Amino acid sequence: MLTRRTLLAGAVALGASSAARAAARGAPRAGVLRLRVATDVNVHHILTQTFRSYLDRVQAAFPQEVRVELFHSGQLYADRDMARAVMRGDLDMAAPAIMSLARIVPEFGITSLPPFYARGAEAIHRAMDGAVGAALNRKIAQSLGAIVPGPYLDLGPIDLFMRQAKPGATGLKVRVPSGAGIVLRLRALGSYPVTMPFADVPIALAQGAVDAIESTAETVLTAQLWDAGLHSCLREEAMFVQYVPLVSGAFWRQASPALRQGMTRIWSEIVAHERIDAHARQAEARAICQAHGITMYRPTPAAVARTRARLLPLTDSFVASMGIDPAFAATAFGGLA
Repeated sequence: MLTRRTLLAGAVALGASSAARAAARGAPRAGVLRLRVATDVNVHHILTQTFRSYLDRVQAAFPQEVRVELFHSGQLYADRDMARAVMRGDLDMAAPAIMSLARIVPEFGITSLPPFYARGAEAIHRAMDGAVGAALNRKIAQSLGAIVPGPYLDLGPIDLFMRQAKPGATGLKVRVPSGAGIVLRLRALGSYPVTMPFADVPIALAQGAVDAIESTAETVLTAQLWDAGLHSCLREEAMFVQYVPLVSGAFWRQASPALRQGMTRIWSEIVAHERIDAHARQAEARAICQAHGITMYRPTPAAVARTRARLLPLTDSFVASMGIDPAFAATAFGGLA
């Protein structure tokens, strides 16, 4: 017997089923979309602040289409877990560090390899804003079904920050965020790399579980890691780190064309300012670190060249060990000056 209740229940079920089928077909969904974004660094870090500015602009431009939510400080995921969360749809957007993505697409480890050792922002931008970055974007789309909405964000060059008063990397237990290329490089130079989430770094340093970290000055500043025992920094600028923006395919399929276009446009505008800001913030952060007792030691150009020359013969073995396509590597390295 049909009743008003059973008819209503059937209508609700039919509506839910229709919405599910529309999402599966990639049709935009009616109503307000929830845009969940996460970082594993604190609210003062440039990554979190950049996302805050971006999301504020998206919300202001599309108040009837999207509701933004930003989770920082690793409240949801560590950096290394962000990409798979985006793939599953547990996150709608994130920007993992480029070396973290090498666990999914090995070619994302390219800038951690010896030919890119101590290369500056110009060389990285030339590669990542060009054909190399476009190829990486296609690979991550195939692997995760994720959308890269625009250029990568800059963090900056990573240096070796140590508990000891004077630099000397040999034999140190060095915390690294992730990335097989970084691990291989440090091992080749006589250190012992340790991977751990950033949230665990302060106590690991304070208790001596690690002797040093590879990090940017900005990251050291935002976590005030001088309080955890850092005393010196070898400013070798071993790798220039970027963040890769990812939007989940599930969110993108449900977004209207106008929202997609707006998110892409706003992202490109944000990145143009963020890169300038990132450079200025790193310089300011180094000065603040020095003011808090971290002594900066900068190797000579000749010393940097010697280290690169020491590492270059290992390139092919690194490429093979990391599972990087040799042809892709050759193309990426060929663009270096």
